[in-house]
Amino acid sequence: MPERRFTELAKEHGFSDVRFVRPDPFTRWEQDARNRVTGIDRPDLVAAPRTLMANASALAVLFYSCPPFEQSELPPRYYLISQKAYHAAADLARAWERTGEQALCHPPLPARAAALRAGGRLGRNGLYYHPLLGSFVHIQLLLITGVAPSADGEVTPCEGCGRCAAACPTDAVKQNGVDVARCIRRYLYSADMPLDMRPFVERLLGCERCQLVCPMNEGIAPVPIEAAAKEAFAIDELLEGKCKAAVGLIGPNYARKKFLQPQALLVAGAKRQNEHREAAERLREQGVPYAEWALSRLDEADT
Repeated sequence: MPERRFTELAKEHGFSDVRFVRPDPFTRWEQDARNRVTGIDRPDLVAAPRTLMANASALAVLFYSCPPFEQSELPPRYYLISQKAYHAAADLARAWERTGEQALCHPPLPARAAALRAGGRLGRNGLYYHPLLGSFVHIQLLLITGVAPSADGEVTPCEGCGRCAAACPTDAVKQNGVDVARCIRRYLYSADMPLDMRPFVERLLGCERCQLVCPMNEGIAPVPIEAAAKEAFAIDELLEGKCKAAVGLIGPNYARKKFLQPQALLVAGAKRQNEHREAAERLREQGVPYAEWALSRLDEADT
């Protein structure tokens, strides 16, 4: 069967699960986006899959497992896995085309909405939860021919325990959803994180507190920190602007000096790492965002 063959190929390329949904328009997502309730504007995404590939018979939703690192200052492991999954999806598309079918890799479609159409849960923290992999999963999409899905998956509600809201130090998780402006992850690329949020930045590129306490992630064990990742994301190296090793792990978009250096300053300030004072003083002279704040935190620790 074509579905079985595609699934076998997906597993060979490192994906933990694949589900097929009909390439129908994402009408609800489009309405929510128009009403700006999805949190982050994505003008590059489209709602109608067949405007991208007219003869597509299915949208393949690919899930790449990414259990978290053991607690550290490193970025969430999601960012490292996203590089692997991105290239794995491209390789899978080529493999499917070699069978005589067609595939469109990385279509600009709403991944979370596609995953929910395939089945799973939407957490109170706004994240998608896979039935087996939880929220520690990276989603890739392929529009393909040769597979004809019969029905969409089942979406089950969040358990509503409230642990994510209790664990969020910035009060981003609300009763009716997420206040994106209060989410640490919202400020990966900006220099305007509110002052009262900065002391809670204890790792680079985001925060996983709400996921780590969620009962829907129970049974997903953290994995040891990879030596290459530990070296690439050493705070002292990033403060020096040495980001080349990080590029190989998370790609050039995330691993830009203008993003990682301010993030390293936030971590150094939040954790009051006085050993980075000299670097912070130098970066303050260069006008790097958050350097002044990091130094104020270190001064507070000395008094």
